[in-house]
Amino acid sequence: MPIDAADLLALLPDLDDAPGPELTGAGSADGLRFTGLALTGDATGARLLECVLTDCDVSGVAFDRARLTSCLLTDLRSPTLTGCTIGELDVSSADLRDVRLVDCTVSSLVLAGARHRSVDLRGAAVERLNGVAGLRGCTISTAQLVGWAAGLAAELGIRVG
Repeated sequence: MPIDAADLLALLPDLDDAPGPELTGAGSADGLRFTGLALTGDATGARLLECVLTDCDVSGVAFDRARLTSCLLTDLRSPTLTGCTIGELDVSSADLRDVRLVDCTVSSLVLAGARHRSVDLRGAAVERLNGVAGLRGCTISTAQLVGWAAGLAAELGIRVG
């Protein structure tokens, strides 16, 4: 079930400011706020628990096998998410530009009110899609189109059968 940003923030503990932009592989960050940083380092195997990342550039950080749990990500800049598994990716009301999901698995993709420009979802295996109207501006594969056809038809008020 999707949770909006305000509800997630209400569930998070009081957050401390992150000590700096350096992320450490296999390290742990719990209850930290990363704001306005160009994050650096190697976050391979890192665990971010109940954190908020806002207005950060993450393009130079490797997040291989990193786990983000109950984190709120807003205004991040990274052109590509490669080879990742995401439980719920809620991009409601997001403005995504020049994004590619490559070799990714997404359990639940929430798109309500999102705006996209040059967003490529062809490399993502999406198990559940919420807000198919939010696909406007995305490139999807033929298989994704077939899989999401019922949701697209319902969104357009088309009865099939």
